[in-house]
Amino acid sequence: MYSSSSQIRELVETGQLVEMIPDLITHLESQPDDSEAWVLLAAARFENNSPKAEATLNKAIELQPDLPIAWAERGRWLMQKGEWEKANSILGQALALNPSQPDILSYRGVVRRRMGKHEQAKEDFAAAIALSTHQEQAEWHLRMYKEQETARAGGSWVTIESHFDPEWLFLMKNLLLEEGIPTKISRQEKRVALSSSTWDYDRKLQVPLEHSEKAYWTIYDWAMNHHYYQFVEREADAEENIDTAGSKAIPALGIGILIACLVALLLILLFSA
Repeated sequence: MYSSSSQIRELVETGQLVEMIPDLITHLESQPDDSEAWVLLAAARFENNSPKAEATLNKAIELQPDLPIAWAERGRWLMQKGEWEKANSILGQALALNPSQPDILSYRGVVRRRMGKHEQAKEDFAAAIALSTHQEQAEWHLRMYKEQETARAGGSWVTIESHFDPEWLFLMKNLLLEEGIPTKISRQEKRVALSSSTWDYDRKLQVPLEHSEKAYWTIYDWAMNHHYYQFVEREADAEENIDTAGSKAIPALGIGILIACLVALLLILLFSA
């Protein structure tokens, strides 16, 4: 099964977790004591605001109270709800069960940053990177902290987003402008080949240092909401398919038989002629 929060996140972001719902339910009918499968099902349901999500996760914790991934998922849910104090406590519980969890350290770093506990956040991000080389979120936060320090020392602008797609940056720029945050997009040629003869520019969305924290959290909150709505209809369809798969199969079978009979009748008429 999936033993880390990053594996669950990957399934969520690709849409695979929602597609697994019917198989997970079938699996749990035959193996109801599989706590990790209950966590997966809970994560899928939470992504789509299902009222069954909380009870599903509680089932996993009831089966295995010392399962770190279950507490990690609960902490992540609280993050998405904006309940930062509770999230900090729950993620701490997950790390108490197993401190060598880079994904959870990275999550807690985000929580602590939101709470204004920047030194503790840096410690969590650094610890996450020390445990795993694939910690893009933690690396990004430490880079941003470094940029803020550089801006305090002599600059005035901090890079919030760096992207090759100008449409994405202009979308983020307009989002920040709606919040009254000054922005600018700088462009610097970067030797990254898009094809054998094409080059693009590394575009950076920048904001004044004093607005950098607000700008980051504005984009973060927008991304959480945008990601959430991406999967609402998908899980509703998946849950519906579980209940209606049998009823849909019968009409489909009848149509298939009718078509076969019509083909057979046409062949008989053709050869008799």
